[in-house]
Amino acid sequence: MFSYDFITSLIPSGFKRHRVSDLIISVENFLIYLQHHQYPAYTLISIFIFLQISNETQSKVIMAETLQSPPTPSSGSKYRTLYHNLQNPASHTQSLKLQALQTLHRLFDITISKTLSSQTSPTILTAVPQYSPANLIEFLTATERATTARWEEYISRRTNDQDREFLITPPQATHLLRLSAPVKCVDGVWLSGLHRANTPLRFRPVTRTAWQTFSEELGDGHLDRNHVYIYSQLLKSLQHPAKDIGDGDSTTFIEGVQSPSGERRDISTWIAGIAQLSLGMFPELLPEILGFNLAYEAVTFETLISAYEARELKLDPMYFNLHVTIDNSDSGHTAMALHAVTEFMRRFQAGSEEEREMWKRVQVGYVLATELPIHPRPWTKTEDEVLEIFTNKCRAALPAHLRCKAHIGGSKGMKLGEWMDVEGWEDRKYSFLEALGASAWVVPGKAEESKLVQEISWKGRMFGAFTVNETAVLKRWISEMSPLSAVEELERDMERAKGAYINLVGSSLEDLRTDGIDPAHHSTIEMVLEACLLPRVSSPGLPEIPSELPMDVVPKNFNPCKLLVACAMPLEHYLSSPTKSATERGTLVLGILRILNGFPKIAGAIAGMDEVIAPSGIGAVELAHQLHIFQAHTQPMELDLGSEWDWFKSTSRSPESNFYFLLGVQYAFVFLMHSPEAFGVFDGYFSSIMQDMSINIEDELDEFNFRGSEESKRGFWMTINTVIREG
Repeated sequence: MFSYDFITSLIPSGFKRHRVSDLIISVENFLIYLQHHQYPAYTLISIFIFLQISNETQSKVIMAETLQSPPTPSSGSKYRTLYHNLQNPASHTQSLKLQALQTLHRLFDITISKTLSSQTSPTILTAVPQYSPANLIEFLTATERATTARWEEYISRRTNDQDREFLITPPQATHLLRLSAPVKCVDGVWLSGLHRANTPLRFRPVTRTAWQTFSEELGDGHLDRNHVYIYSQLLKSLQHPAKDIGDGDSTTFIEGVQSPSGERRDISTWIAGIAQLSLGMFPELLPEILGFNLAYEAVTFETLISAYEARELKLDPMYFNLHVTIDNSDSGHTAMALHAVTEFMRRFQAGSEEEREMWKRVQVGYVLATELPIHPRPWTKTEDEVLEIFTNKCRAALPAHLRCKAHIGGSKGMKLGEWMDVEGWEDRKYSFLEALGASAWVVPGKAEESKLVQEISWKGRMFGAFTVNETAVLKRWISEMSPLSAVEELERDMERAKGAYINLVGSSLEDLRTDGIDPAHHSTIEMVLEACLLPRVSSPGLPEIPSELPMDVVPKNFNPCKLLVACAMPLEHYLSSPTKSATERGTLVLGILRILNGFPKIAGAIAGMDEVIAPSGIGAVELAHQLHIFQAHTQPMELDLGSEWDWFKSTSRSPESNFYFLLGVQYAFVFLMHSPEAFGVFDGYFSSIMQDMSINIEDELDEFNFRGSEESKRGFWMTINTVIREG
C-alpha cells in the first residue's frame, strides 16, 4: 500500500507505515499531532500533496503545478462531491486517493461488521473460514441455488396474478432507474486499475482474466455493447420531466440524479459507486478486488426480476439481460471470477500465514459486494399508503392550492400547486413524497411537532381535508422516519464498526506501494529538442511526425524490454473513467489496449472462458518478460521506467486533457517498436510479434487523425527525446 514516511523533523518519534490498516491509523495520529501543535492548514495540505512517497528522486521535469480538479458542484454532500472527483481522473491527486482509501476502509468495516452479526444464511466468512477450493465452490453453488429458488418462487407468484415487485409502474420504474444511475454508470470500474504495465509479473495471469472481464463489460470495442452506454441509453428513453441527467462525470449528473430529499432518505447508490470507483483506483488491493468481483459478477435475484419486469413495462431490458447471460457460472463472468480467485490463491503456499491473510482479504472484498446496498431504498408499505392518499387528493386539492406560495423541494422543488398538477402527478409523485419528507413541513420521527400534522389538525389551515384514517397514516409515516439523515446513519455506522477490517485481516497486508505521482498537463513540462534532431526541423514550431527515423538517431543500446513495457502505458488510465469509456473515443482506446494486452478483435460472441483456458495472444509486458529471459538476464525484469520518464507517468494520469499528446507518445513507442532490429532484437519470434503489434496499433491510432495535431507532435518528440537521452 502507500508508504508514507513521516520524518523525524515532523514527528519527534518518527515512524513508517506501509500497510492499509496501519496507514489509516497513522493518518489519524498524524492529524491529531498537527492539530495539537496548531500547524496551519496550508502546512497540512503541503505535507500530504508533496510528501515523498518513496526514496526515489522524482523527475525534475515534473513541475509543482498539476492539473486543477474539474469544477466541483456548488452544493451537495461530500460523498456526491467525492463521487464526482473519482469519476474524473484529472482529480486523482494523492490527497484525493487518501480520502478515497479512508472511505473505502470504513466501508470495509461496516460490511464486515454487518456480516459478522448476521444470523441468517451462511456467509463466506462462516462457510469458508479457511481457503479451500472445494468449500468455496460448494458455497457459491449453494448461493446460486438459493437465488434460483427465490426466482422460482417469484415466477410462481406472478403466474398466480400477483403484482410486479421491483419495477412496479412506469413512473416508479423511471424514478428508481434514475436513482440507480450512480452505481450503474460505473459498471466494471473496480477492475479498471488491474493489468497495467506495472502489475507484478507473478499476478499477471490472474489480472489478465480480470481485465478480460472488464473489457467485456466495456463491450470489447463495440460501443453498443458497453454496459454503461446501454444504461445511459435506457435512461434517455425514460419518460421524465427532467429527461437529461448528464454524463456520469459531470456536475449536471450529481445534481440531476440527486433525490429531491437530498441526503435525507437515501444515498446508497452514491456510496456503492464510490466503493467501486475507489477499488479501481487501488490495484494494490488486488485480493479485495478479486473477492468483490467474485460476488458482484454472480447473477442476482434483483437482476432477474428487473429483466422480467422491464420487458413487461416495455422498457429496454438489454442492460439486465446482459447481466443474466454474460455473468453465467459456466462460461461467463461468474466462472471467470472464480478462476481468477483460485489462480490467485494458488500463488501462496497452502496453510501458510500468507495464504490466510490473502484469503481474508478476498473475503473482505466479497463481503463488500454482498452487504453494500446497490439499489435505492425501497418504498415502505406506509409510504405507498401516503402516496395513494395524495394521489386521491390531487384533483380535488388543486383549486385550493393554485394561490399557495408554499415551496417544497428546495432549489429543485416547486410550489405545492405545481406538484399536485394532475397532468404531471404520476411522473413526479415519488419525487414529491421525498421532497415533502425532507422539507420544513416534517420533523422526522416526531409527528406531533411537524407542521404538516399541525396544519391538518384542528385550527390548522387544512383541517378537514384528511380523514381520521388518512391523518393516522400521515402521522405513522412521519413517526417511522429516522431522525438521522442517510448520511448521518452511514457515519454513525462507520464509527460503530471501526476496526472490523483490522480485526479480521490483521495488519500484515502486502507491502505494495504506489508511485505517488499526481496528474499533470503536458503544457507544464519543459521540452527541449535534442541537438541531433534540430537540423531536421525545416519550419518554425515542432517537426512533423515522420514516416521513418534515420538509424543514426535511434540509440542502439536502448533496452527493447523497456520499450515494450512503455508501449503499454500511455493510455492505460483512460478507462478509469467509466463515462469516457462509454464513448466512441473510449471504444477506440479499448481496442488499442486489447492489442497491447494480447487480445484479438471480437466481432461476434463473447470469448468468456475460452480465452481464459487458451489465450489467443501475448501482451506487450509478457513479451518483454520473455525477451528479458531470452537475453539471458539473471535479474528480474524492472517494470518501472525510472525517474526520467516521470513526465510521461504524470501526463498519463490525466488522459482526457492530454489525449492527443498521449496519442503522440503512444505512436512514438509503436514507431520505434516497428524496427526491433534497431534495438538488437533479431530473433524471428520476438521481432514478428513486435512488428505485428506495431502495425495493428498504428491502424487503430489512425482512426484519431492525430498526426497533424501540435499536441501529438509534442508527445511524439518528447518521447523520442527521452529515448535518445537515456540511450
